[in-house]
Amino acid sequence: MPDLNVNIFVTGPLQVNTPVVWCSETREALVFDPGGGNSEILGLIDDHDLKLQAVVNTHGHADHLGGVAELCKTFKIPFRIHKGDEMLVQEFPHMAAMYGFRDAKTPEIGSFLEDGEELKVGEFTLEVRHTPGHSPGGCAFVGAGMAIVGDTLFQGSIGRTDLPGGSFETLMNSIHSKLMTLPDETRVICGHMGVTTIGDERKHNPFINGSF
Repeated sequence: MPDLNVNIFVTGPLQVNTPVVWCSETREALVFDPGGGNSEILGLIDDHDLKLQAVVNTHGHADHLGGVAELCKTFKIPFRIHKGDEMLVQEFPHMAAMYGFRDAKTPEIGSFLEDGEELKVGEFTLEVRHTPGHSPGGCAFVGAGMAIVGDTLFQGSIGRTDLPGGSFETLMNSIHSKLMTLPDETRVICGHMGVTTIGDERKHNPFINGSF
């Protein structure tokens, strides 16, 4: 039986979790949210002879975009993101200058993600779930016992909603309808900080269990 391997790198100046998801049988791979500084990702691809299929983003905030253009150019692959965050990608040069990202190139969007779409990673499938609230086009990717959620949900917290296009009510609806419906054992790979599970967040996250 093939395995779905997940290697998580911390990239960019704001310490973004960047999962590389790849199938042990076909060596096909996806990279999510490369924040910049791709040397470790490139090393993994070279070490395991991976066939990178696309760069896929959970959302379009600048700290998650810094490494996208380089990877897409190097491997001649598309960049995919939800249309709701197209404007954020277009604003990347301004935001990159604000955050002090050096030599960051604006990625060209190859195609837009759709809610309910299935992404193939070799023998495995990840379902796209649109989870707006932190940003209009936020998405989670669910399958093989895990959920890559970006900044929608954190260990013990949730994504901020005070940025343009954010909404606390929308975010909480996304979390409850798209994430808390998953089994407790589902591994949650957040956009920053530690990995958690749906069950742990259901019990201990004050925003989820009403103790906030």
